[in-house]
Amino acid sequence: MKFRALAAAAALTLGGLAFTAPAFAAAPTIAKINNTANGEAGYFVNDNGSTRIRDVQASTVVTPQMENLNGVNLLGGTGVELCNDNTGDAAQLGLEWTGTAFTVEYGYTPHFAQLTAPAASATNPDPDPCAEGGLLNGGTGISFPNSFIPAIGDTIHFEVYYNPKGNHTHSLKFLAEDVTQDITRVQTVQVPEMDFYEAGVGVLTDGQTLTGGPVNLVNAFTGTSFNWYGNKGAAPDSILSSSWDTEMADFVNASNQVTLSPNASLNSAGTGFSDYEGSTSP
Repeated sequence: MKFRALAAAAALTLGGLAFTAPAFAAAPTIAKINNTANGEAGYFVNDNGSTRIRDVQASTVVTPQMENLNGVNLLGGTGVELCNDNTGDAAQLGLEWTGTAFTVEYGYTPHFAQLTAPAASATNPDPDPCAEGGLLNGGTGISFPNSFIPAIGDTIHFEVYYNPKGNHTHSLKFLAEDVTQDITRVQTVQVPEMDFYEAGVGVLTDGQTLTGGPVNLVNAFTGTSFNWYGNKGAAPDSILSSSWDTEMADFVNASNQVTLSPNASLNSAGTGFSDYEGSTSP
């Protein structure tokens, strides 16, 4: 997916209607990862050493800012991810911009080679490819059969669900729903056995050249949740659940200035946040 950085105010006009970013309370102190090239701007959780994650869900409204990032050809998407930073198992689902229209694509990779984290350094001794590795398969996603074309102003719901059924049958379910158009597409694929210890929600890109601080609204996420093994019949957990070690990821430029970020805008319930971006000039 490609995005366009616009010097727009937080209140957008969508089809003649005003769309204003939800007012979110400040998040509690959460560990951060600063991406400098590839990776995620949003929130991700890991299993906190106690379980595995099998489901991630979130909704967002399509905005004009989700088009060409910086006006240059940088791959990126907005959506959700399941991942294992140890083995490289990963599944992604999100909204992309083709240059003329929006499309929804998914991807999955057992033991990925394409998604890699930066080298360890004194300031980042334990890089995480799930949050710092960018897009799967070089950004070549898979379109749903009989897919739909989301429009600006549409509410899109994403879900990736891993089903380990039996000893040898395992599957990933990718669900994308355009709530506004009342269209749902589901694709289930058979995969090798996987373990997902991390899950994320946000903007995922293979690079950005923003220079200004993150003051322009890209999009807002709502209904964000994660579910884990053994949680039968119970409601999914929010980003801030004690089940998770929660971290925030954003992008910084060469001057160490934050340029693409959720801006610590996670709501008090841990179910929603907004991503903001800078401009191509300070």
